[in-house]
Amino acid sequence: MKVRLIPDFLEIYLPVQSSLGFEPGFKDYGKRIRYTLVLNLNTIINAARRGWY
Repeated sequence: MKVRLIPDFLEIYLPVQSSLGFEPGFKDYGKRIRYTLVLNLNTIINAARRGWY
């Protein structure tokens, strides 16, 4: 499941089901969570111009 906390800037991927089984049941589930942080200056400038902070 992908959650966009701040669209165009921060996404978090929470694995639920994979070929290994039900992922939240694993002891190391916290290590399986991935995130994407986009620090694209043009995207930040465009967001500021639109008035979205």
